[in-house]
Amino acid sequence: MLLWGIKDISLFDIWTFIHLLSGIAIGAALLWLTKTDNKKIQTKKIIISTLLIAFLWEILEYSFEIGIFGSTISNWFYAVEFLPNRLIIDPLTVLFGGIIAIKKPKLGIPSAVLAMIFLLIHIFIFPNVVYLQRLI
Repeated sequence: MLLWGIKDISLFDIWTFIHLLSGIAIGAALLWLTKTDNKKIQTKKIIISTLLIAFLWEILEYSFEIGIFGSTISNWFYAVEFLPNRLIIDPLTVLFGGIIAIKKPKLGIPSAVLAMIFLLIHIFIFPNVVYLQRLI
């Protein structure tokens, strides 16, 4: 196990930053969708919803990695992600992003744009999800 590196053996990887940006974008969207005068209830809804979205994404991502949606997608995902990264680090990073959005909701749109640019570059330019990580 490594602290930083390729996704199948490390706690943190280049995608950790994207989970943070995605969490900010999700949190900002949820903040807008759950408008209420009761900030305490709104914060609880955002935290629970952000974690739920993060875990649902991890389930979908695992399905991609094991080939349920075909070998082309499975090969692009390179390997099955390291379990502590998948179950602890990624969801907590998304949650942390959601909490940042509660404090700084104006970061939502820039975070979503940056995350999308990163994702599109990885999908249409790089051969797989670990390409940039290996360059670093």
